Amino acid sequence: INKGFKETKAIVEQNKNNDSLSPIFHLSKTDKNILIIMLDRAINAYVPYILEEKPELKEKLEGFVFYPNTASFGRNTLFGASAMNGGYDYTPFQMNKKADVPLVQKHNESLTVMPEFFAENGFDVTMTDSSWANYKWVPDMSIFEGKNINAYRTITKYTDYWLGEHKDISNIDIKETLMKRNFIWYGLLRTFPTSFRDTIYNDGFYYNTNQSVQDLQALVNNYAVLDYLSELTDFTGSKNTYTFIVNELTHEPAFLMPPDYVPSLKIKDYGNGPYSKDIHYHANIGALLRLAEYFEYLKQNGVYDNTRIIIVSDHATGVHTPKFTGDFPLGDPVTFNPILFFKDFDKTGSLQEDNTFMTNADVPTLALEGIVE
Repeated sequence: INKGFKETKAIVEQNKNNDSLSPIFHLSKTDKNILIIMLDRAINAYVPYILEEKPELKEKLEGFVFYPNTASFGRNTLFGASAMNGGYDYTPFQMNKKADVPLVQKHNESLTVMPEFFAENGFDVTMTDSSWANYKWVPDMSIFEGKNINAYRTITKYTDYWLGEHKDISNIDIKETLMKRNFIWYGLLRTFPTSFRDTIYNDGFYYNTNQSVQDLQALVNNYAVLDYLSELTDFTGSKNTYTFIVNELTHEPAFLMPPDYVPSLKIKDYGNGPYSKDIHYHANIGALLRLAEYFEYLKQNGVYDNTRIIIVSDHATGVHTPKFTGDFPLGDPVTFNPILFFKDFDKTGSLQEDNTFMTNADVPTLALEGIVE
């Protein structure tokens, strides 16, 4: 534990919380921009319901194609992220063929495939929060050092600044209140036989019904980044750019306040959709709404058309939707059904749907097509 804390402290020191905002994404107005946004654990099966509740998204996601028939190679990040980042050479099956190579080395290699390709071909490359970089829970972005790649940790970096601008959220210590309650439940969990523990644990919620003490901290750590994307982006790029943003808002869900789905201590309304009481739905619709706002900003500054954009997730999670029926030995297929949206250069028109079978390992192909042979 002591060793782990020392390593984490050293990584955190590399990117302390910001007391101001300054751009880290430098897109070009004249050259090509490749932008990939990975929403960890975003759920494909929720997209039709999100579009039904927010039909305006079909126009705001101009030029995009949505692929509902998309599969991941695993139900969690350790299995799903490598192929998503590095392509089919980094599926679990292919990685297991190299039994003499440590998993951490193969995983790091998958994270550097695309940024190295783009850097070697003259692109200005920026990476953020790469999943499990160096197999660290807090990504160790030092794996990109010496590769002509800009690497940042953004998750948690803008939390204090965001809370300073939203005093209604920061007037009580949400996490402290929640932890004091949950310590008691944790004591119960440890004293009960193993067969009862899953019920007591309740997916980490321990039957919390007090919305005022929800753990919004983890959500705000990620929400702030998406909310500030416009402030974090300028258009000073003087050559082609490649940007890969990882965000975990959809992995750290909490209820948000409709209709704009923003963080709030007191949720007075949950919306009217069929999944309005599901925190995962709230996080997913909140993330897409913030991205839509960001894309409007790109349009206003004349860089939307010369930007190829991919929105993807490494995997999803099990939620009860009617998308799949039947018995499945590996569990709910929704878990293996990540989101995938793709917008190519100069594409226009409202959001389209394409049922072509895809996997998230197709991301490198989509990103590199016509750029790197």
